[in-house]
Amino acid sequence: MRELVETVVLTVVIFFAVHAVVQSYLVDGRSMQPSLQPNERLFVNKAAYWRVSNDSPLASVALGPDAGTGERYLFTAPERGDVIVFHHPDDTGADLIKRIIGLPGDTIRLSGGKVLLNGKELDEPYTSNAPTEPYGDIRKTTWTVPEGELFVLGDNRARSSDSRAWGMVPVDNVVGSAMFLYWPLPEAGGIPGSIVLPLVR
Repeated sequence: MRELVETVVLTVVIFFAVHAVVQSYLVDGRSMQPSLQPNERLFVNKAAYWRVSNDSPLASVALGPDAGTGERYLFTAPERGDVIVFHHPDDTGADLIKRIIGLPGDTIRLSGGKVLLNGKELDEPYTSNAPTEPYGDIRKTTWTVPEGELFVLGDNRARSSDSRAWGMVPVDNVVGSAMFLYWPLPEAGGIPGSIVLPLVR
């Protein structure tokens, strides 16, 4: 009986430990095509962007940079090109998946179907060279990313409601970084196109 109880307790502890770090996510919709397809499943690394207070003992061993909010990133900070899962800024009951385009302090501008980051055109092979236009009836074309927030876009620019429509994503809304595509099995592997964005010209 003792061994049975110990096994059950250990199993429960491992389950909650893993759940605290890794979450499964179902791709719903076409906003990330061609990188991700509807009904694909992936693992999200919830620990990727964990932050600790600068006053915390953990701050002295944190591997990431200062977050600019009185905190440090424990492991790593969000990077341009990361594919993230986050709570919708206008409805925290809905989780979305998009790609980070702009970090705090960046200026994003849409011009001629291209995305300009701080005045330089982005090379975005994951969009299959589809043009990036203003969203629907919203004709805004320039944004500056505030501290503590991120500018995100879906890879399928014609079918994605993203920062063009509803603005920035607070870092506090980020669930984690898309880590590994595990279903369907023939497509299993890393997240397609999940790279730091290069600049061209």
